[in-house]
Amino acid sequence: MNIPHGDRTPMIDQYSVIKRKFADAILFYRMGDFYEMFYDDAVAASEILGLRLTSRAHGKGGGVPLAGFPYHQLDNYLTKMVEAGRRVVIVEQVEDPKKAKGLVKRDVVRVVTAGTNPAAVDNEDAGSSRIAALIRQGEKWGAAWADIGSGEFEAGEFDYQQLKGLLDSASPVELVIPAGSGEVGPRSEGGKPQVVSKLEEWIWEPAFARRTLIDHFSTVGLKGFGLEESPLAISAAGALLYYLKGNLRVEPSHITRLTKSSPGGRLAMEATTRRNLELVDSLSGNPRATLFAVTDRTVTLAGKRLLYYRLLEPLTDKVFIEERLEAVGEFVRREELRPKLRILLRSAGDIRRILARLATGRGSARDLVALRDCLAKLPDIQQTTSLLEAPLLQGLTGKINCLPVLKVNLDRALLEDPPLATNEGGMIKEGFDSKVDELREIRSGGRSWLEEYERKERAATGINNLKISYNRVFNYFIEITKSQYEKVPANYIRRQTLVNAERYTTPELQGYEEKLISADDLLNTRESEIFAELAAEALSNAVSLQDTAQALAEFDFFASLGTLAAEERYCRPVMMDNDLLELEASRHPVVEKLLPPGEQFIANDLKVGADEARILIVTGPNMAGKSTYLRQIGLTVILAQMGSFVPASSARIGIVDKLFTRIGALDNLAGGESTFLVEMQETASILRNATTKSLVLFDEVGRGTSTFDGLSLAWAIVEYLHETPRLKPRTLFATHFHEMVDLEKYLPQVKNLNVAVREYGDKVIFLRKIEPGGSDRSFGIHVAQMAGIPTEVTGRAREILANLEANDLKPGEVEEERGKKKEEIGNAPAGGRAPHKHQAQLSFFDPVESKLRERLAEVDADSLTPLGALNLVAELKKLVGVD
Repeated sequence: MNIPHGDRTPMIDQYSVIKRKFADAILFYRMGDFYEMFYDDAVAASEILGLRLTSRAHGKGGGVPLAGFPYHQLDNYLTKMVEAGRRVVIVEQVEDPKKAKGLVKRDVVRVVTAGTNPAAVDNEDAGSSRIAALIRQGEKWGAAWADIGSGEFEAGEFDYQQLKGLLDSASPVELVIPAGSGEVGPRSEGGKPQVVSKLEEWIWEPAFARRTLIDHFSTVGLKGFGLEESPLAISAAGALLYYLKGNLRVEPSHITRLTKSSPGGRLAMEATTRRNLELVDSLSGNPRATLFAVTDRTVTLAGKRLLYYRLLEPLTDKVFIEERLEAVGEFVRREELRPKLRILLRSAGDIRRILARLATGRGSARDLVALRDCLAKLPDIQQTTSLLEAPLLQGLTGKINCLPVLKVNLDRALLEDPPLATNEGGMIKEGFDSKVDELREIRSGGRSWLEEYERKERAATGINNLKISYNRVFNYFIEITKSQYEKVPANYIRRQTLVNAERYTTPELQGYEEKLISADDLLNTRESEIFAELAAEALSNAVSLQDTAQALAEFDFFASLGTLAAEERYCRPVMMDNDLLELEASRHPVVEKLLPPGEQFIANDLKVGADEARILIVTGPNMAGKSTYLRQIGLTVILAQMGSFVPASSARIGIVDKLFTRIGALDNLAGGESTFLVEMQETASILRNATTKSLVLFDEVGRGTSTFDGLSLAWAIVEYLHETPRLKPRTLFATHFHEMVDLEKYLPQVKNLNVAVREYGDKVIFLRKIEPGGSDRSFGIHVAQMAGIPTEVTGRAREILANLEANDLKPGEVEEERGKKKEEIGNAPAGGRAPHKHQAQLSFFDPVESKLRERLAEVDADSLTPLGALNLVAELKKLVGVD
């Protein structure tokens, strides 16, 4: 930023010194009750924040571009700025303007980015604003993520695919990488857009990063965190903590532990799968149409956040899943205890956010009052949870720490309804601190003195409407209307002239004013000191408070799932080590809640995997319910492996390691990728990464290209999944290519299902019921008619369809005898193309057309006589059945 020489004033000089250190950031520069921006910052702010761009004269250079806003609107404008991808530096006045000699001192108090926005501490959304740090060495990545709103902090080492899964589920809004690295790793495909920030390379050095962590946690090493043998994880965690401290400009004491993030133990889902299944975000934009929305029965924000992320990260360890299911089951059974606990939890407050506000300098006495009230509820909560028998719940009860000493101190010190500001007094109870009581007595006596002085001056001057008032500019003053001007004594000193009045002071009033202001200042300072001491005491108990907060969130999570199961008739799934997936009367948890009043969801069964068929071909018309059926299977698995009961009458679920979906597609126009290309990329990922423990949901593969191309691809994909030994995942393959039902004849682990319909004349009724067997029709014209396509169009379509069907444009019959045993497709390398020797092929040409081609190929047109031509025409007519 180049500032014209003529613009130089002391204030602009001060501003420019700070701006040079943060050239790529927007400065929010405090001036009195406003934050101001100058020059290019003002122009950018006016566009991003919608502020009016003005100018102000500074020196001889003329007007300086200027934009600003009132200081109390800081959080709102901070959030808008960081959401626009900009970095903001907050510059505050660091001395009292009344005591400043010359220019008020200012300094940077915080650097704000997407992942270090202090306003996010007050965010009540379930999805938090996480920040992640990444460093790469060869094929291995070190990664760490943190959330300043909750104090969570995790780190680990990953390969590329594992890292992608972590970033997709964590959805960080900001990535921090080494300054010399151009590699930002896999970008998260879910959540909010990411901002990339860079840190100097020396900060990532393992020794420095290790020391950063040890100093923060006051430990002798990192063995207790399980990271001693993970140098890349240490580098990422140390660098991220350094970055947080540098931006927050305070010690983030609410970050009390570092958890090792393991790449295993979680159900692998790509961002497209989370998006397709609408786990936390709806494709339609309807906030009620997500799995999160319909399963959320939590009563606390902490419990809500826990449910949100556990939906994104279901488990794969059967022991841990069973522990959670047992906890949920107890809440289902304990109908008398469940509502009592939920009432207590609802009033307990959010300890994590209270600690975050106190640690980041945003806390107030109201936070301490909320913490005191929460501590007061803990004995009742602990007594209630001690009645629970599930081992997991008993362990959580043991983590609740009532901290009676802290509770008593907060109770003794704090008024019931203190102000939001911490520098204006009014926070501390009478009798808690002798200095506060003394200063209040002086201030109280001062009011009496002022009232007596006012009466005395009225009597002495004869001015009955004389009054003594106060404002922050002139402090205490005597106000007299202009009609009484002649009665003003000579010792009155004029302070201000108004339209209808004059304001004065006197030497006596000035003397007492200094005494009162001094008492007020001292009182406010002392109350602020007490608040700081109480906040420090709370933060010194941060470890115990964080453990307690986690336990309360867990209790809310399990109690809410118990409530859900009881209210919605969910059953406890039986988790198994084999590959069977068997559901009876399975329902879609979201669709059934969004149906119009009076309409009932049609439940369906499923049996796939283990000794059953491993691939189910699901056919039927559009709108009949194929997609709903596929999605409800995926959602049921996610709920079960998260530890929830599921929407079915019974469920037996073999643990799924990876869940894939190929459902719908969108153009990636910016990347030059068509709908069909995106579809094939997602399919390729499935064929490369699925295992025998996976669940694959295909919906209408091949519809983005020509009929023959699409059918050929769909057919080949099913064959490949069936006959490649490293694959053979449990697969549901919904398709409008009803020709694919023939696969059941030739592939032993393929079974056909169809969505039942009933025809009445030219109309169809969708029964939404899944039945064995395949469908031989797509009913596309019927659906078009239901959609309101003109009858002229649908009528003509029926004529064309009849002609096409008469020509039998379907794949030819596959040979009954498939010839010699072909080589195993599984001999192919992983992800490669398998050999297909002696494999029967499909013919997509009409048999009659093929014979015509063959006969015409035999004809020598140059030697053909007129009589021969006539005979050939007759022969061809006979061949096609034309008289």
